[in-house]
Amino acid sequence: MHDYELMYILHPRLTSEEALGAIEQVGARVTARGGEVKSVDNWGRRRLAYPIDGHFEGTYVLATLALPPEGTAPLEADLRISEGVIRHLLIRGIIPYQGPRTHDERARSQRPAVSTSPEPAEEAGADDAATGEETSDAGADGESGPVTEGSRASGTAE
Repeated sequence: MHDYELMYILHPRLTSEEALGAIEQVGARVTARGGEVKSVDNWGRRRLAYPIDGHFEGTYVLATLALPPEGTAPLEADLRISEGVIRHLLIRGIIPYQGPRTHDERARSQRPAVSTSPEPAEEAGADDAATGEETSDAGADGESGPVTEGSRASGTAE
């Protein structure tokens, strides 16, 4: 048996009692397929991200369950034809919830990776400009050194 997460949205016309009955029916369908419902989290009625069959809200339910792999296809077929369920998603594995991330964790995940390659010459020149010295890239003869007024005009280092 594998662990699964089943997220489904119940039809908005169902009352709260009917929604609880539909949740129990889904649980009964899981056990009929040889599975076990580990937990059910009823999120309540919420607005949908986009209209589904002309409806703008529904009751969201997240269930974790253990089910043999051969029981998933018949369960999904049952959910597809169920009038109470307007959408469902069954995924293998349980994604652990670790709580909201702090500001420091978000900042670390958005930083670019530190490169171990040497800095390009243009950036090194910009750093030296702050100290008052200028350097140039290697000239035609392969030598590099301080840039002077005469070498800027001719393009060679003196």
